[in-house]
Amino acid sequence: MQTQNSTTPAKQAQVQLRFCRHCSKPIKPWNESGYCADHCYIAYRKKPRVSKSPRSCAHCGKILGPQNKHGAYCTAHRLPSDRAEKRFCEFAGVAVTGTRWGLSRPCSSTKPLRADNQTGRCMAHRDLLPSTERIVCADCKKNRLGNNNKSGLCRDCRKKSPLGEQDRVAARKRAAEYTAAYRAGLREKEAKADRIIAMALPDDWTEKPAEWVFIGLILRQRDYLANEELALCLDASGGPKCRYSEDGSWGVITRPGQAANLVSKIRKWVDRPGRPVGRK
Repeated sequence: MQTQNSTTPAKQAQVQLRFCRHCSKPIKPWNESGYCADHCYIAYRKKPRVSKSPRSCAHCGKILGPQNKHGAYCTAHRLPSDRAEKRFCEFAGVAVTGTRWGLSRPCSSTKPLRADNQTGRCMAHRDLLPSTERIVCADCKKNRLGNNNKSGLCRDCRKKSPLGEQDRVAARKRAAEYTAAYRAGLREKEAKADRIIAMALPDDWTEKPAEWVFIGLILRQRDYLANEELALCLDASGGPKCRYSEDGSWGVITRPGQAANLVSKIRKWVDRPGRPVGRK
């Protein structure tokens, strides 16, 4: 007796046999890729992008490749500066003197100027004056002035003029503003450090000696710190010396004595006992 799920011979004849496109191996009817299990990767290969109408560079007319991502320009003309007309130093081939680098020969630079260059001169000739006359100080008539000088005075003559007094007043004002900002920053750092200490120590920490505050901060950093480890931390920190030892070392807190009693009081003050709770 046939089950309901079984297919009849007529239905099997209606199913068209399918084969792999690569090796002609039979494949399942529900296979949508058209390849068998050994060659199914072929369906997922990245196919090359083929442009129906080839693109060309809008500047030089060169045919662009399908992988070109610069838009309408080739690699040589992808930047606006590459498409602009090439400009060279205006002193090319002209013998000039008094240049920035002490040159007295024509500009030999064959490299074109940048697109954003507004002077029309290369680096060696960009600070030349339009005329051959030198601008000198209006007071001493000796010192030569730079092209960016707006007062007409050299440095020494400017100090003696009313402009020098204005410069000194402005300098003192800037120094006062900087000092005020620096001191305000120091006060803020000190206030922040006090807030951190107040959060780590009890409220009466301002009434305790410096060594109490120092040792208390070290003890508050851990849940438990043995006296041996505490002694090593205190000796390596460079903080206050132990007044109960001849050499100032804190190693004496590892044995009974006044130093150990002092540490016990500090432990009780900051709630950090000498041994963990529950240990006997």
